Order: sequence, then C-alpha cells, then structure tokens
Amino acid sequence: MVVQKLVVFGGNGFLGKRICQQAVLSGMQVIGLSRSGKSPEPVSKNDSHWIKEVSWQSANIFNPDSYVGHLKDGTPDIVHSIGILLENENYKKNIKNGFSIGDFCGKSSNPLFYPRDTSVSKPKDPDFTYERMNTKSAMILTDTYNTILRNRAKPSSVKPSISYISADKGFAMIPDGYIHSKRMTELYLLDEAHKNVDSPFRPIIIRPGFMFDELNTAQFNDFRTLLHDGIEVLNFVNKLILRKQFQFVNELIRPTVSTQQVGRSLVAKIKNQKFNGIVTLDDMLK
Repeated sequence: MVVQKLVVFGGNGFLGKRICQQAVLSGMQVIGLSRSGKSPEPVSKNDSHWIKEVSWQSANIFNPDSYVGHLKDGTPDIVHSIGILLENENYKKNIKNGFSIGDFCGKSSNPLFYPRDTSVSKPKDPDFTYERMNTKSAMILTDTYNTILRNRAKPSSVKPSISYISADKGFAMIPDGYIHSKRMTELYLLDEAHKNVDSPFRPIIIRPGFMFDELNTAQFNDFRTLLHDGIEVLNFVNKLILRKQFQFVNELIRPTVSTQQVGRSLVAKIKNQKFNGIVTLDDMLK
C-alpha cells in the first residue's frame, strides 16, 4: 500500500503544526517546511510523539530551488499555510508576549501595529506584505508544482491537491488588504485548476475564522486568549439572547474555530480524492 505524502509549507506555525499532527495521525508521511527548518515546541506530551514523525526541513517559499526536490519526490499533496494578518513584522511577537487591556484603551496606539520596543530599528523585510506573503508566495508555489506535474512523462493516476489557508472574513482593526489578498489568491488557484479540463491538481481552499489552540494554557493577558474569550461572549449573546434573528449580526459575529478542527477538516478533504473547492467555516463546525 502506498503511503500518501503531504508537504506543509509553514509546517511549524500556529495552524501548520496542527495540520501536520492530523496528517500523521491519519497515516500520512509528512514533511514540514519553514524558513528555520525547526520543529515546533511541544505544548503537551502527545505533541512530542507526532512531532518526531514529521521530517522538518528548511525552505524559502520564494525560492523554488529550495523545495522543488520535495515536490518531485512522488506525487505529494501540498498545503500553503504561510501568511500574515498585519504588515508589521513584530505583531506575532506582540501576540505571543501578550498585552494588557490598557494597551487597547486610552491614547496608546494599537500594539499589533506598533512594537513596544522602538529602541532598535530594523530594516523592513520587503517580503512582509499582504501581496507577497499571502498572495505571491502561493502563486509561486502553485506555478512550480503545476509545471512539475505537467512535465511528467506519465501523468499520475492520483490527482494531488494544493491547499490554501484563506479566511472566512476580515477582522475588526485589520486592514482590508488582508482579506483582499486572500480572495485574490483563491481566484488564482481556482482559475489555474479549472482553466483546463485535464488540470493535474485539485484546489482546496479552506476558510477558517478566528482560530485558537485547544491546548493553549496561556494566562488571561495573552492577546489571542483574550480576543477568543471576547468573541465567544458575543456569540453567546447572539445565540441565546438575539437568537440569531438578525442576519447582519450573524455576518458580523462569526464563530471561533480551533486549529485542531481546521486540521481535521483539511486532512479529511485532502484524503478525499473526489473533493475540490472551498471548505467554509460552517463546514468545519458541522
């Protein structure tokens, strides 16, 4: 029996690691690619087990030569789990370090947009933009794999998938460029797959909402935990008090979803050879 292979770009990230975990649990051979090539830090004892089963490798998404060997080895399914919420290189560090509610109140600037420590000025990374990280990187990956598949002398009997992590909707305080970059990539991926009847790959687009990790044990000061709890309160009010009677409120207040749920949903679609298309937030929560 041939073991299905999965290559996850951004494999050691917040969502990417849970996709790798679910793929391992589903019996797949998994390669996790990232700039550092390092494995993620285990959050629980169970994490230590599946992390050892993944081959963690270094690659630069903008340089196909750094990962083309992985794409030519067999006919792997691939996942693009790379992207940014803000065009500020410090925002992930800020979220991880946490802030107080006061950071968002009064006269202080939004700490997501502006770093706390401005004593050291670092050159801006030209790749750290919505266009480059959320869109161009996925286009480069899609074009690279599409070319490899089309140039093979003998087409594979199994059509591999290219999965893209998009988003349900934009978020408050987040520039419109974020969701625009996601939708532009969706259109590109779908167009590349459907422009020819004999497309060599299946496009899978997954649209999660605000994500959290089920194993997160951070303190209340952790920004992601704070925001997740706030959204859950709003959902509680909408469901039990407003009884979801107002469509505009339902569109504005969307459910949260765990990275584990997203990982399970995506891997299930990858393993289903008949599936291609969009996986919505509501699909994931069924």
